[in-house]
Amino acid sequence: MKDQGKSTRQLMNELEKLRLQNAELEKSEIKHRQVEELLQENQERYKAFFDRSLCCVYVHDLEGRFLDVNKAASNLLKYTKKDLASLSLFSLIEKDQLPDATRTFEEIKRTGSQKKHSEYQLRKKDGNYAWVETEASVIYRDGKPYAIQSIGRDITKRKQAEEELKSSEEVLKILFEFAPDAYVVIDMDGKFVDCNKAAEKLTGYKKKELLGNSFLKLKLLPPDQIPKAVNGLAKVTKGKIRPPVEYSLRRKDGSHANAHISTYPVKIRGRTLATAIARDITERKKADEARKQFASSLAFLSRTAMEFVELPFGSDIYKFIGKRLRELVGNSFVLVNSFDETTQCIQVQAFLGARKEIESVLKILKKDLIEISFPISEEARAGLSSGKLVKVPGGLYVLSFEKIPKNICTILEKILNLRDIYVMGFTRKGKLFGNAVIITRSRAGLEKKDLIETFVGQASVALQRRRAEEELIKYREHLEEMVEERTTEIKAANERLKQEIAERKNVERALLGSEAKLQKQKSALEQKNVALREVIAQIEVEKRRIKEDIENNINIAVSPILEKLKIEKPAPKYVNLIQHHLNELTSSFSSKITKKSLKLTPREIEVCNMVKGGLKSKDISNLLNISYRTVEKHRKNIRQKLEISNKRINLTSFLREF
Repeated sequence: MKDQGKSTRQLMNELEKLRLQNAELEKSEIKHRQVEELLQENQERYKAFFDRSLCCVYVHDLEGRFLDVNKAASNLLKYTKKDLASLSLFSLIEKDQLPDATRTFEEIKRTGSQKKHSEYQLRKKDGNYAWVETEASVIYRDGKPYAIQSIGRDITKRKQAEEELKSSEEVLKILFEFAPDAYVVIDMDGKFVDCNKAAEKLTGYKKKELLGNSFLKLKLLPPDQIPKAVNGLAKVTKGKIRPPVEYSLRRKDGSHANAHISTYPVKIRGRTLATAIARDITERKKADEARKQFASSLAFLSRTAMEFVELPFGSDIYKFIGKRLRELVGNSFVLVNSFDETTQCIQVQAFLGARKEIESVLKILKKDLIEISFPISEEARAGLSSGKLVKVPGGLYVLSFEKIPKNICTILEKILNLRDIYVMGFTRKGKLFGNAVIITRSRAGLEKKDLIETFVGQASVALQRRRAEEELIKYREHLEEMVEERTTEIKAANERLKQEIAERKNVERALLGSEAKLQKQKSALEQKNVALREVIAQIEVEKRRIKEDIENNINIAVSPILEKLKIEKPAPKYVNLIQHHLNELTSSFSSKITKKSLKLTPREIEVCNMVKGGLKSKDISNLLNISYRTVEKHRKNIRQKLEISNKRINLTSFLREF
């Protein structure tokens, strides 16, 4: 045998080696069993982790086909393990995410793991979607890539919250961008960080022009409001809320806007900024100003209306009108002119606003401006009767109807620094009483045109009343002359009566001297007494007739005019006094005209009185408030009843012969 040649010691050594080897084998077997047990334990732990993990765990081959999934993944995707075994991961990923998923998949196969997690929207069996955040790594077998294991977390709720937040941010952005109020975000230096469309509209600047620039650089505020704005910004950046403050903003185009601006502190990425909300109140301010202007205009017209009523008769009404117009036109010249119907001329009655320059004007014109009159054409008269304030082209030369030489007009315009000329006539019921001329001295133009037109209309009524008062005074003077003539006649009759009485006394004295003569002359004296009584009776009849004539004349010719004055406006106190004295005057015209033809109506007698007074048909029309054609019809009827129709006889002259 092979071992027979060996010594006992060699055999013992070999036996010891075998024992040691056996012991080593026994130890190795124990370790192997321990490793197997540990491996079994790890497998059980892995299986427990795989199956019971709250995260989705799934294994797929290198082409993406599912090899295994845990319960969480199955529940999330609504697929069974059997269902998923026939599916690929790429079949569940949304198409728009496939390119990114493919790149990540290749990266995992190449490097063994992915650098950062991925988010995929996976299609579930029920057609809905789930968002999963995944991390994956390669599984090796025998040192070679075998499969890929992914751990996914369900982030569907988080993604929904993000979507809702994104939607909310979009809504807030829309509200910010399209809010009716201007929203701006500014830093501590007053530079614009963000703004909306309303801010662009309010300031006139585009967003790109505002961002990075400060409101100080853009000069959005007037100098006097800058300290208030800077102080308010400093308080806001310290965390204080700034209540609404009104500012006057200067837009890019130079126009102005009014705004209420509230400012709030806000922190963005650690920076303290200010959010300003500006509400455009420009239109509201304009409306407030319009209301104030209306109230002021109403107060002005109410005041001037009372002043016109209380204006004494002897005062200069044209100068009064000019002073009130100066209150409305400021630093402008005002001319107030009258109109003479007979001469068809405009005459200057008042010139206001040129105290310093008046001497130079008088030297150039070589006469007092008040003495100048200008004839006007029918066209110009029609324009003045339009009831509107119109601008006159051509300067003073056209305004003077070319009566003042053109070179002198040019000199006057330079001296007075004249700009635009506006004119409006004083007209009432088609009748022209004069006009007002306003000459501006600034580039701003004329303001308060509506108020000026209303006041000129108010002044037209006052001038009409003043003209009627003047006509009434003339008529009263005419009546007084007639009364004086009648009084002279009565005095002459009284003198004749006194003479007859004296003669009677002489006769009586003669009778006392001679009784015989008395008897003789008794019958003659009785006859004279009878004649004397007849004369006295005739005088009394004449007195009654005169009284009846004047009463008739007053009732027909004067009383209607007085009544119209009382109706149109509160009559001055002297009107009632005039009416009292007129009742004592005498005239025989109405009586004679009535006796001439009892067929005349009261209105025709009234027209006769006015024609006899020299009034034209147009004047009678205005005074009686009837049409021109009606007056002409009355005149025609009067001529027929007085039997002078178709005769070349002037009606006024014919009536004055009564």
